[in-house]
Amino acid sequence: MKRKAPFVSDEEEQLKAFRKNPKRAMEYLNAAIQAAFEENDPELVLTSLAMVAKAFGITRVAKSVDFKRESLHRMLSKRGNPEWKSLFKIFKALHLRPKLEQAGHAVDSKSSARSATYPGISSRHRKGGAGSRAHQPKNGI
Repeated sequence: MKRKAPFVSDEEEQLKAFRKNPKRAMEYLNAAIQAAFEENDPELVLTSLAMVAKAFGITRVAKSVDFKRESLHRMLSKRGNPEWKSLFKIFKALHLRPKLEQAGHAVDSKSSARSATYPGISSRHRKGGAGSRAHQPKNGI
């Protein structure tokens, strides 16, 4: 009598692939983040980050960021609402560095001249306005 092969879900196969090739996990996260922005679906980022964390051991990731495993699960669920600080810790634990790039859309001539010098920063920030380094103490962070 022939035995049936054990059932292996797509998720389990994906987790195995991420463990074998961490670069594939990074590509998956980048694609998920791009799709999340295009579809205005921030939950997609959390669920894909949870998938990658599972691949490399959610308990190990939780320990390295000093969270409880259950808290990390909740944080990366569809209903999760992590703080930026927590996301940065998770990225660091997974040895990932997020990289942002400018979206391709039309810009008026005034803002394009400004963004050519300092992309994404208004003149208020460059000239010592609110939020600039000019108002911060020299020995501070």
